[in-house]
Amino acid sequence: DVTGAVFKKEIDGALGFSAIRVLPVGGDLSLEQFARQFWQNIEDEPGYKLIAEHPGLLSALPAIRRRYAVQIPGDSDKTKIVEEHLALHGRRAFLIHVESLTETFASIEGDSEKMASSFHIPAMGPKTSSSPTEVVGVWTMVSSPDTVFTFGSDGTFDLAGARGTYRLEG
Repeated sequence: DVTGAVFKKEIDGALGFSAIRVLPVGGDLSLEQFARQFWQNIEDEPGYKLIAEHPGLLSALPAIRRRYAVQIPGDSDKTKIVEEHLALHGRRAFLIHVESLTETFASIEGDSEKMASSFHIPAMGPKTSSSPTEVVGVWTMVSSPDTVFTFGSDGTFDLAGARGTYRLEG
């Protein structure tokens, strides 16, 4: 599945989508080279406008964080804001993608920040910090609406019946 694990969440009437993807990296590309290739086609989409791009971290890996606006396909009157965090580890790229309509993005921005700051690649070793959790709610998987990801205020989660605990950092 090229879209990865895709979830949606509604906050005060604002619908947000989130995807976590793992992508193969061909050759010995640097993060900057891979990012340039990855975002090349997106930059050609109608209404594309870069809002911000800067270095960051994703699971303790050097990452690029990019926020941009683009038209909604088939509706030239509407735009969405997309925020992506991209990092490389070996021959794999890790992408956190969050989007919402331009007028509602601020409603999901906090969840986007917390998702990226808490993302952990197990191959990177154990997490070193355990901040109290602040993200609470239910995300529904787009490709399988019966699959929900519930974050409890007590630091527990339930992903389609698989239960555990989580920690957010940042």
